[in-house]
Amino acid sequence: MSRCLPKTAESDSRGGLSPHFRRLGPALGRTVAALLLSPALLLSGCWDRTEVNDLAIVTAAAIDVADDGRVKLSTQIFIPGGEGSADLGGAPPSSGLQPNLVMSAVGSNLDDAASRLQEQLSRRFFWGQTDVFLFGEEMAKRGIEESLDYLTRHPQPRERSHMFVVAGDAASLIAWRPIVERNAAEVLREMSNMRTGFNVTLLGLYVQLSETAHTGLVPYIQLRKSESRESPRIIGAVSIKKLRMNGKFDLQETRGLMWLHDRIRSATLTAESPDGQGLLSMTVLKQKVKLKPIVKDGHWKMLVSLIGTGNLEENGSHIDVTKPAELARIEKQLAEVVKERVRSAVVSAQTMNSDVMGFADQFRRHYPKEWKKEKDNWDTIFPVLEVDIDAEIQIIKIGLTGRSNTLGEDK
Repeated sequence: MSRCLPKTAESDSRGGLSPHFRRLGPALGRTVAALLLSPALLLSGCWDRTEVNDLAIVTAAAIDVADDGRVKLSTQIFIPGGEGSADLGGAPPSSGLQPNLVMSAVGSNLDDAASRLQEQLSRRFFWGQTDVFLFGEEMAKRGIEESLDYLTRHPQPRERSHMFVVAGDAASLIAWRPIVERNAAEVLREMSNMRTGFNVTLLGLYVQLSETAHTGLVPYIQLRKSESRESPRIIGAVSIKKLRMNGKFDLQETRGLMWLHDRIRSATLTAESPDGQGLLSMTVLKQKVKLKPIVKDGHWKMLVSLIGTGNLEENGSHIDVTKPAELARIEKQLAEVVKERVRSAVVSAQTMNSDVMGFADQFRRHYPKEWKKEKDNWDTIFPVLEVDIDAEIQIIKIGLTGRSNTLGEDK
């Protein structure tokens, strides 16, 4: 039977390399064998891994001015496996650790404060899951340059983290305990995502401050007491110029700025009816803004054109909105509300001499020669810049009824 075996099988039965490798020669055969075995060297395991239970995950950070003038860093730290974080099977955790801790440290700058905070922790400090960064009002007025440099230079903080300026002490906000969400970071993140106020991320703020006017907008938030319980509310926005806070916008002015920045996604407009006998409300679902700069005979001017479309949600007047002429009167009335909001925002920005609308970029793009000559005088031109505002509202759906008093009429 052995005489019937092929030569290859007969050779293989003696052990060693197969004849195919012998024909290649000893050196080349060993090289090919080494290449075939090399993938095994890559299967060495995760020798340098970091377990999630070894991390102190920062979900929110507050930056304030300490009593001695240094930087105070307060962090909300999520502890994996702590109370409130159930196992995969739904069973309650066995650990007695609290799921969220608030810890603070003071240092010469933000990096020094973070390193001093690390000294208090047995787990590795981790910025990668930080949802919000909060600046206390005093710190914002003193300047945020050093803090922004650390947050943008360090590899861990996320560019999508939301930014806020807090009225008073920022540390008090992350120490606040919500009812619905797990911690303050989740509440602030969801408030930002709902876009009820001006929303800006770490990357967005950096881009704003890098533009021609070097100004930025950051939402302004405050803990307010309501029904014997405190809760955070966005009360407007603050202007950042030369990397420090130089003014505030109230809530109505902030909404005007949102129109100018094309940030309106879902907003409610309420106005008195043209006949003065009730209120009208609509939901704006879509908007467009067009900025047209004009430089003529040394006179600088900005034309602002706004268009908003949406649905009529409530008609408290006796106007029959099924009639096109009456509907046009309502649209005009609501457009005046938009114009007033935008106008008040522009006036406030010019008063504090902070071009948070981005007008400087428009002049630089459309009139590069004129801008090159006058860019050093923009702080003189902007406060007296003529701004013409035109607004148009289009109601695309009026609902199922015409006049509000139809149900009360005798048939």
